Amino acid sequence: MRKVAVGVSTIAIGLALVGCAAAEQLEPVESSASSAAPVAAENPNVGSIADYKSVALPLASNIEETLDAFDEYHCFNLPDPHEETLCMATIFSAGMKAKTVTASLEGAKKPGVPAYIGDLPDELDTVMSKTLDASEEAEIAADSWDEANCPGATECHKIGLDISMAFDDLHDRLVSWGNY
Repeated sequence: MRKVAVGVSTIAIGLALVGCAAAEQLEPVESSASSAAPVAAENPNVGSIADYKSVALPLASNIEETLDAFDEYHCFNLPDPHEETLCMATIFSAGMKAKTVTASLEGAKKPGVPAYIGDLPDELDTVMSKTLDASEEAEIAADSWDEANCPGATECHKIGLDISMAFDDLHDRLVSWGNY
C-alpha cells in the first residue's frame, strides 16, 4: 500500500510540475500573441492595404499612357515638326499626372480631406516613400523641359532622356504596389 501511495504521490507531483511548466510556457505565448496583434487594433485609423492599392494601381495605367505617348509622338527625337505640339501637350500633361500621383497618395493618408482612407499601414511606408520621391522627380523632369525652352535648346535631348527615365521609374514604383 505504501508503494501505491508513493506512486500516486509521485504522479500527482509530476503532473503538478508539468502543469506549472505548461502554464509558464503558455503565459509568454499568450502575451507575445497579444503584442503581435494587428496594428489596426492599436490604431483603428489605419487604412487597409487594399484601399491604398486601389489608389496607386490605377495611377500606373495613367503613367503608362504617358510613356506610350512619348514614344508615339517621338517626343525626345522630333523628326516631324507637326508632332512638336502634341509632344509639348504630352509633356505638360505628364507633369500634371505626376502632380496627381502625389496629390492622390498624400490625400489618401491625410485626415480631413475627402480622399482620406486612413493612416498608412506600416507595411507600405517604404513603397509610399519611394513612389512619392519618384513622382517628385518626374514632376521636376517634366517642368525642366519648359524651363529649358525645349525642344529648341541643345540640352533638350538629355532633358528628354531624364523625363523618360523619371516617368519609367514612377511607373515601376506604382506597379510595385501590386506586390502588397
